This record gives sequence, structure tokens and C-alpha cells, in this order.
Amino acid sequence: MSGKQSPNGAVGKMGSLQSLQIASAETGTIRAQFAALCWQPHGAEIDVLLITSRDTGRWIIPK
Repeated sequence: MSGKQSPNGAVGKMGSLQSLQIASAETGTIRAQFAALCWQPHGAEIDVLLITSRDTGRWIIPK
């Protein structure tokens, strides 16, 4: 993985890695949450993966 890492754990290259540290309400321990975004460069633009939800049929970014 390339890119410069910031203090909060995110990597400087868009879409590579995001990290968020949160404290658990029950125990007070710190947990890390991660998210991934499916994307690809397409010339001067970026394509992002969207899907439709089962219930409403709306376009969403998958979890």
C-alpha cells in the first residue's frame, strides 16, 4: 500500500484505507473501525462502485 499515513491512521491515497478509533460505551476500551471504498481511476475521473439496496432499490455504496 502506498501513500503517506496521517496521525489518525488514514492513508493519503484516496480510497486506500480509513481508520477511526472509538471508545466503547460499556467498557471504555478503544476500538478501531475500518472502511473500504471500491474505486478505480478512469482517465481524469474516478469510478466508485454503487449497488442497489434490496428493500428500496436506491443506489448505495456497499458496506
